[in-house]
Amino acid sequence: MDLLDQLDARLNLVRRTSDTHAIAACPVHKGGQEAHPSFSVHLASGHYRCFSCGITGNFESLKKLLGYNFDGVNLMPAIRRETNDQMNESVLALFRYCPVALADTGFSEATLLKFEVGYDMMYERITFPIRAPGGRLVAISGRAADGVEPRYKVYTGTMLRGAVDHNYAPRNKSWLYGGHLVPKGTPLLYVVEGYKACLWLKQHGVDNVVATMGTKVTPSQITHLQNLADRVIVVFDNDVSGRTSGKIVQQALLAQGVPATVLQYPGAQPDNLSPEEIKHLFNPAN
Repeated sequence: MDLLDQLDARLNLVRRTSDTHAIAACPVHKGGQEAHPSFSVHLASGHYRCFSCGITGNFESLKKLLGYNFDGVNLMPAIRRETNDQMNESVLALFRYCPVALADTGFSEATLLKFEVGYDMMYERITFPIRAPGGRLVAISGRAADGVEPRYKVYTGTMLRGAVDHNYAPRNKSWLYGGHLVPKGTPLLYVVEGYKACLWLKQHGVDNVVATMGTKVTPSQITHLQNLADRVIVVFDNDVSGRTSGKIVQQALLAQGVPATVLQYPGAQPDNLSPEEIKHLFNPAN
């Protein structure tokens, strides 16, 4: 017997909404008799959330909530434990919702879909898949949309099965966001700090751009930049941290024999630039 069968036997208004999710009347508020179901359960992990009363939990707490021994229940085989730095592609189905916060600031639906940007309704975070060279999924970063600290968390297979999430692990800073889309030997490569800046430039025609996922750049990332590009232009944020780190990246690349410059531009960060400014600034002739 699977989890959907057990939910159907113990909750009201149960219906499957996708391959991975079911919804039902919440067992917590209104005595389980709400007219419109708001209790969402992920059938692969047992993770749940009520979008009305806000209760959330994992598979263990679901068993306690419903007062039933689920030991014999089979979860959908949609998520497998990751090995080393690899995650199963199926976890992306958890975050298929549109990140409205990005759409409201000008990101197109086509851009968000192309780069698999999603939204985690459970933890209320915009999600960005991180891929190693070759394209394998190695992590998913969740960015808080409303200023909650810490701003970024890394998703692991353990967390996706309902355990406590973890802060950004150093191993995930081995890669460059978007680096798997850039061929080795690229004549000119732009490097920015964050996901939004990278996607904003891509949306406006700058394909040869990657992000370091923060101002703290690791030696491994420097090596990747060295292997990818003949020339690098650093476009970090226009604050003290960004300008300082941008110069450090420039000097590290120069020390490896890679021509590198820091781009001067107006505004606070690359994703504040207008399409016209991007067209003028991000020109191979610059």
